[in-house]
Amino acid sequence: MSTPGRALQTLLIAALLLAGWWGLRTLQQPTRLAIEPNPHQGPITIHQLPALQLANLQGEPIASSDWSGKVVVLHFWAAWNPICRREIPGLVRLQRELGERGLQMVGITLDLPQPARERAQELAINYPLLLGGRSEIALARGLGNRFQGLPFTALFDRAGRLVFSHYGELAEERLHEVIMPLL
Repeated sequence: MSTPGRALQTLLIAALLLAGWWGLRTLQQPTRLAIEPNPHQGPITIHQLPALQLANLQGEPIASSDWSGKVVVLHFWAAWNPICRREIPGLVRLQRELGERGLQMVGITLDLPQPARERAQELAINYPLLLGGRSEIALARGLGNRFQGLPFTALFDRAGRLVFSHYGELAEERLHEVIMPLL
């Protein structure tokens, strides 16, 4: 192979390696939502589980009042987000293990219904999944998601008070540790 050909081959390999490195780096970081904050609106702080009424993946309305008296975990996620997908099996296990003791896991997907349905089936999600939009992005921000990214988790005690929130990947063990004293 000629010197220019070898140089081009080396350049292509270097570009592919750089692109692969960048892709892996990007997949390991929480994803920011493409919604700009309103500069005229100050930070919203929500301390109580709000009165929500959202459609589930089948289009049926679900109200947050259905979870009254339970420890509630709101998990904001999207089917396309690899970090969200990594977290969900742990949430499924926690719901299975602690649901009878009063835990209610709730997923709020910021996605289209069909990809969310497919991901729910693939991951055997055993808790309600609700369809969110701009209002739920604002809700997450009010609950402490100042980065407006995914995943985001908010935990409420049995009285509906916000007791914990976390932006980014949350280890199952850490969430379990925070939930247990509330049950």
